[in-house]
Amino acid sequence: MKWNAANGNKRGGRAPGSFTLIEMIGVLAIIAVLAGLAVTVALRHLDLVASEQEMARLQGLGEALQKSILRTRYIPSYANWAPTIAAQAGMDIGAVTNNLRNHLRVLLVDSSGWLSTNLPYTQTYLGTTNLPANARMMLVYSLGKDLPIASGMPIAADFAALWDAPPGTVPSSGAWVGWPGDPDDVKIHRMNLSPLFVQLVLTSYMSVTNGQYAVDLGQTNLVPFNDGFGAYFLTGTILKFYHGPPDSTLDSTQILNEDSSFVYEGGMWKNSLQGRLTAGVPGSVGIVAAFLAATPNTNAQNRFTNYQQILVVQWMTDYISNYNVWADGNFTNAALKTHLIDVQDAMMTNVHGLYSGTYFPTNGAP
Repeated sequence: MKWNAANGNKRGGRAPGSFTLIEMIGVLAIIAVLAGLAVTVALRHLDLVASEQEMARLQGLGEALQKSILRTRYIPSYANWAPTIAAQAGMDIGAVTNNLRNHLRVLLVDSSGWLSTNLPYTQTYLGTTNLPANARMMLVYSLGKDLPIASGMPIAADFAALWDAPPGTVPSSGAWVGWPGDPDDVKIHRMNLSPLFVQLVLTSYMSVTNGQYAVDLGQTNLVPFNDGFGAYFLTGTILKFYHGPPDSTLDSTQILNEDSSFVYEGGMWKNSLQGRLTAGVPGSVGIVAAFLAATPNTNAQNRFTNYQQILVVQWMTDYISNYNVWADGNFTNAALKTHLIDVQDAMMTNVHGLYSGTYFPTNGAP
């Protein structure tokens, strides 16, 4: 190699500021690593945005379902939940059943609760006798791998495991065993429909004829004397009260927004055993309603919901109504007297059941 006197370098040497091949490869490798990190961060950000969007969409679908239930007085089964939501939200069914990444959303129903034997549910003038317990549903989706479950009513243990699963986890049993997806991709919107129901108690008392009521735009129905009528209805249900036949004219209209009781007494509707019904005022609660709405004693003879309180009201109403009929006959009806003795015994038994019974502590008493 010859010496270049002009620049003092050997001929064929590297020009000032130039890179060798090895240096160029090193720079490209660093750029590739940085680009990979940037792509990873960008993808994570996109996943986070998609997850937030999907959770908002899932919550919106759940709210649409509950609004539809209150509007139509109808609870769909897992087989037709999507059309119900689509109709309420004004969406295409495909946008309801599939998320943004085209993975199916599913609806699960608690097989241990009220929904398991009452779907699809269409409210009638009879309502439902008992408060819907464990009326639970879940909307579930995955942003990654397809879910290992389909819409339906899984066994109670599998439903409970998913319902109780903390965020970012899935159950370690059932269909989830061996699922290759990322638990962070699974999002759940939980719904308990029990709070959508309120209690209604109706009684006819001290009137020549039975009072009548109608639910929403349905038929008119007689309210029985004595035991009366009690059931649970969806919040927002419209009640129409009518005078007894043959008059059958409209007395007032009420909207059920909370537990309520009404009595047809002396030919007019009232919201308690004292005082006239205030027409057009929703949610009026009188003496009976306040008693029924009181916190139940979990040690009472019937400790679930307020059933023991309902029994007390029913037997007291029966006793008072029949006693007045007996008095009007100058206490001469022997059969009615015998009946009153039986009713009085039942009434006192149920009053005692409020604070005693199988589940009440004896505190060492014999």
